[in-house]
Amino acid sequence: KGYLSTPELSFAIRHLEALAGMNVSASHNHPDDNGFKFFNEQGAQDIPPTDQTMASYMGDVTEIERTSFADAVAEGRIRALPAELHSAYIDTNLVVRSKQGQALTVVYTPVCGAGDRSVGDVLRAAGYDVRVYGPHNTYDGTFAEIPFRLPNPEVPEAASPALGLANEVGADMVLCTDPDADRLGVFARDSRGRWRYLNGNEI
Repeated sequence: KGYLSTPELSFAIRHLEALAGMNVSASHNHPDDNGFKFFNEQGAQDIPPTDQTMASYMGDVTEIERTSFADAVAEGRIRALPAELHSAYIDTNLVVRSKQGQALTVVYTPVCGAGDRSVGDVLRAAGYDVRVYGPHNTYDGTFAEIPFRLPNPEVPEAASPALGLANEVGADMVLCTDPDADRLGVFARDSRGRWRYLNGNEI
């Protein structure tokens, strides 16, 4: 009934003691280059050589059997994630904080993805004043509103449209996540009040 961010999927696998998880993902890539991400029982993506073993299994497939979604639900092969999972995810994020939140105004852009329900919900629960940039607060896998249709927070232009709202509301920072919310970009003010982009290494 909704979309789940990649970090929350990783949490869900461990919280529910699942064998694995798969996210059909609109990530930081151009729309033509998105697909799915597979996570092991540790909530992590496999690395060599295990990832190659998995790829070889996929290459060995000669037949695909199908069943309807409704039948799979009726047979108990598909079950909804429990409602309390999201609350547990937020609570866990709050527990691992190194310090309590400050009275900051944060403009956040999920760049047309699932981040507001994870990053946004956690920030709000932590007490921040979160203003979501409206044009990017849609589920749009074409990324029509994103400059160059490249929703990568490691590219400053992805979050740049939200700077207008940040100036309007006097925000302290702008946060940007890619559509599956596992990459982060930040604009913060320098000592002269000018916006400065922080890359992943600086964060």
